[in-house]
Amino acid sequence: MTAAERLAAIWAQEASRRPLWLAVAFGSGVALYFLLPAEPPALLAATIAGPALLALVLSGQSGVRLFAWPVLLFALGFGAGQWRVAAVEAPELTRATPRFEAEACIRSITPRATYTQIVASAWSADAPVPGGFSATLRWRSAPEDLRPGEQILVSARLFPVSEAIYPGSYDPKRLAFFDSVGGEGWIGKSTRRIGTCREPTSLEDARRWFRDRLLEVAPSSAGGLLVGVTTGWRGDIPRDDVDAMRDAGLGHLLAISGLHVGLAVGLILVSLRAGLALIPPVALRFPIKKWAAAAGLASGFAYLAFSGGSIPTQRAMIMLGLVLIALLLDRIELSMRPIAWAAVIVLAATPEAILSPSFQLSFAAVIGLVSVFETWRRRKNRHGPRETRWPWLARYLAGVSATTLIATVATMPFAAFHFHQIALVGLAANLVAVPVFAFWVMPALLIGVVLLPAGLEQPAWAAAAAGADLILAVAHGLTGWEGAVAKIGVTPKWGIAFIAAGGLWWAIWQQPWRWAGAAVAVIGLAAPLTGKPPDLILGSKHAAVSTQEGTYWLNGRRGFVPDIWMRETGGKAVAWPAYRAEGAESVRLSCDAQACLYDTPTGRIALVEDPAAAYECRNAVVGFSRWPAPGCVDLPIYGEVQVVRLTAEGVRIESNWSGERPWN
Repeated sequence: MTAAERLAAIWAQEASRRPLWLAVAFGSGVALYFLLPAEPPALLAATIAGPALLALVLSGQSGVRLFAWPVLLFALGFGAGQWRVAAVEAPELTRATPRFEAEACIRSITPRATYTQIVASAWSADAPVPGGFSATLRWRSAPEDLRPGEQILVSARLFPVSEAIYPGSYDPKRLAFFDSVGGEGWIGKSTRRIGTCREPTSLEDARRWFRDRLLEVAPSSAGGLLVGVTTGWRGDIPRDDVDAMRDAGLGHLLAISGLHVGLAVGLILVSLRAGLALIPPVALRFPIKKWAAAAGLASGFAYLAFSGGSIPTQRAMIMLGLVLIALLLDRIELSMRPIAWAAVIVLAATPEAILSPSFQLSFAAVIGLVSVFETWRRRKNRHGPRETRWPWLARYLAGVSATTLIATVATMPFAAFHFHQIALVGLAANLVAVPVFAFWVMPALLIGVVLLPAGLEQPAWAAAAAGADLILAVAHGLTGWEGAVAKIGVTPKWGIAFIAAGGLWWAIWQQPWRWAGAAVAVIGLAAPLTGKPPDLILGSKHAAVSTQEGTYWLNGRRGFVPDIWMRETGGKAVAWPAYRAEGAESVRLSCDAQACLYDTPTGRIALVEDPAAAYECRNAVVGFSRWPAPGCVDLPIYGEVQVVRLTAEGVRIESNWSGERPWN
């Protein structure tokens, strides 16, 4: 058999898997739209889709149709991004306002650990804001019984939404744009309630009441965790607990996702079916399995609505809903198809989700788990079941270990890309925390919900809080170990693209050529080795200069902004030298009252404070000045961050203000 014949045979064997690539094509179109540096022409998607659609309608050749379908789905994904942006109405501030008083309506409320965050809209005409404007406001002394729909007299000074603190990092402005929010600020002490602009929905009232009742039973950090996994509000979890959970590889327990939805629906489904099975006349005459599946489906959608409908929850509910519908139709099968449908549905509704860590991590985990399960199932069908069976405890430990390991490996590159760290104690932490959460916390929490109408929820919720306390203790205990967290440097975007493409190639195909995807992913994993850390990071109030030894001389007060810089670069801040400091070989930073000179093997950078020293810019590869000066680049103004790299080809400067998109 020739190579072409072998390839044709493999292609024929993969026929059932080919449609899965249509979801990949749709997602690729969405991703390309959001990654473009400038807004594309409005009719670009239609221009791409038109010929593809024409080919599908007019051509009868299978080869043409095989090519046209992915092109059409790619164009539809690209168009979904354009449509979503066009549909957003988000008037924004272009500059800070003076302090003012005006009336506004509370659109939503999100409790936080030290303040209450509200989104205010429908401002009165005397407010110095554009029409249709909404703002995120932080209120330290908000009344406990504050509700959405109340009218307040706001005393505040508003600012434009913050830009990304580091180029390519978390972008508050993009998220605010899609939430139709155009400003932010802190509320003054004289702010007060003055009436009602709309009646709060029963769901809003129920979520707020449920949170207050849960925190009344469990006022500790555990209560905040329980509130987070029921209402989706994670603001009641202290910052150090969130950091400990993330560093221990348990961050997935904080965000409502497949584990939470699956446990809630599964507990209801199993409990109802077991209860109906105890009634022989009902069990023998009616399809109690389908009744239980229908009840589970309804409870899942109720959980989705009550928890705020985050992206991981949507993805989990769509997948689980498809599985339960298949069960109702007697067509149950665990495969990649529900994942593909879930991805297309989520991205069609909220295309911007493709850039979020929650979307990438949740889909990476579930694709990894299902693809490994499909591989194991094929081998089991080919070779038959094993004759020897392990004891149930050994099978359970092996199952938890395997799923934890698979999910960790699948999500690790994306976690490293977004958070620049890997939890090395994740496997050990999950072996303890996941069983506690699955068999202790969630059942007790659900029992409390069932008993809530009778007022008997306190013992069950107290038990759930005890389990949550154990999980937090595990997180804090393990992250206290030396080397619990590995810091990862900058991963170029091409690296994560290679990892995603290689992983999908391996997960979707089933024939031996799937292993080519592993090779592509390995190339992507090596990407951090090619990324050059910045030589200089500049902000309006801070500067960080690389010692070329993994640390940065930091000028300015330590705080949130420089901490983000260090996280993004994988570096560590050290004190700014009083006069001169030596770094790696041929690296030196020397400062006087007029300027700082940073010498590296690839050239000199000048930071000029006095206009009389502007000549230093001409003697350097690049120079920055606080005042306009010939040959100097202006230092960043408020909110701007510039990242400077010296290379053999010259100087490269990135800004967090780069790109001409509607949300910039």
